[in-house]
Amino acid sequence: MLNQPNFNPAYLVETLEPDTVFFISERESVCLQDPLYYRLVQLIDGQRNVDEIIDILQLEILQDQELTQENPNFFKRF
Repeated sequence: MLNQPNFNPAYLVETLEPDTVFFISERESVCLQDPLYYRLVQLIDGQRNVDEIIDILQLEILQDQELTQENPNFFKRF
């Protein structure tokens, strides 16, 4: 198990707000579009361990769910 995950230096990892992640190497490139991937890439820095990353993501997801439940009509059109 990886204690403090980090990306392979063979890949250039770039992010583009609000939800896009690019993995670029000499042979290929991959584009992922998801807010969770975007946030995960920001947390994988070689400093945090896997448990810390999971805790942060869980807390943020729970907070987002609470905000959505507090005002379910926030995005509703009039």
